[in-house]
Amino acid sequence: ASGDYASIYYNPAAMVRSASSVGGGISLTFDGLRLLLADRPEGYDIPDLGVASPAIASDLRLRDREDVEGTGTTVNVMIGATTSLGVERLRLGFAAMLPVAGTRSQQSVFPDEREQFYSNSLNFDLLGGRVDHSVVLVAAAYELTDWFALGIGLSFMPAATTDNAVYTDSPVDLSDVDINVDLGIEGRFRPNAGMLFSPTENLRVGLAFRDEQYLRVSGTTEVQVRGLQDQEDYPFYQPLDLTIQYSPRQFALGLSWEDDSFVVGTDFTFYQWSRYPDHHGERAGFDDTYSIRVGGEYEFAEGHILRAGIGWEPTPVPHQSGRTNYVDNSRVLASLGSGHEIPFGDSALKISWHIQLHFLLENTELKAFSDNPPECEEGVTVVCDEVPDDTIDRSTGQPYPEAAGLQTGNPGFPGWTSGGWMASSGVEVSWEF
Repeated sequence: ASGDYASIYYNPAAMVRSASSVGGGISLTFDGLRLLLADRPEGYDIPDLGVASPAIASDLRLRDREDVEGTGTTVNVMIGATTSLGVERLRLGFAAMLPVAGTRSQQSVFPDEREQFYSNSLNFDLLGGRVDHSVVLVAAAYELTDWFALGIGLSFMPAATTDNAVYTDSPVDLSDVDINVDLGIEGRFRPNAGMLFSPTENLRVGLAFRDEQYLRVSGTTEVQVRGLQDQEDYPFYQPLDLTIQYSPRQFALGLSWEDDSFVVGTDFTFYQWSRYPDHHGERAGFDDTYSIRVGGEYEFAEGHILRAGIGWEPTPVPHQSGRTNYVDNSRVLASLGSGHEIPFGDSALKISWHIQLHFLLENTELKAFSDNPPECEEGVTVVCDEVPDDTIDRSTGQPYPEAAGLQTGNPGFPGWTSGGWMASSGVEVSWEF
């Protein structure tokens, strides 16, 4: 298995298995993802009850409820290097994986009925953390004995802080406001570590740990409104704390058998998705998962290697029959590639290519609901009523007839079907010396 700078992410201890190197590559990610919303039945839209209505009428949504057919194409680059600094058993490494074109939107969303006032649609919530993961990594590895190596590293992702100041002359005309923005960029580091055992000449055993990582946007908006300055809580403060592009904590075990012309290996990874916070910091109730991958390399001619692999990755998202609308699918992975080495004395130029396919198993979610649902309050997990049955018509003193039963603008109601495929292809060139 490779021990170049790509090992910094998977298991930094494996860097000791290759010579010093420097290189880079480019990859293209594209997809045929589908998210098809079920047609809404009649009688469940939010009625227009005027200014007394507890919710804005469904007819007044700013955006239509729409299906998703593909999420776009992205281009990413990877650069990296490893060096021994002249110390035989030492390796230091650096790697960066960065988007350069077509970056997927990092818009925050609400997972429930609140999203009707924003995009009014659903999305594949976990793609950012698993496919377009942008990160900078540094690591060090040392071969303590001929059969044991240890590696430690750090990954870096940016974190943004924004403190905003807003002033408006009128509490009833919010189209004319003055805004100042104080934007700061910080960094968030996570540790990753690995161990590599070589109990026999052919057998390799690797253990790796990768802590959770995410993009965080936090801050405060200070709001001043002329005419409300006598209120006790003036000025008003609105906190902001968003978590985007989440990658969970992982524990991995890898096994490989190496011979003169071939390598076969497998790895098992535990993902601690139960810690997943949604974009607004609320626990999502996801399940922890395990994935498995199997792959091999075959040197069909000197310096020319064919690579292939398959894998299984179950979704951590439980059935979405209630209030929330997290969209994700279990997936089957398949990959194919090759590597080619051109020697130059004691150095070598290496050129490789790959294509990886993700087949998302089709999944259909249907909402469970009744004609006597609870109101939309904190802690309610089922489809909830946005217009309570006892909403009073002030002109008659009686409940509105339109308020009876369930009224919801939840964009995931009454269900959806998701599936499709994703693909990544790329080339990489490195110089080993």
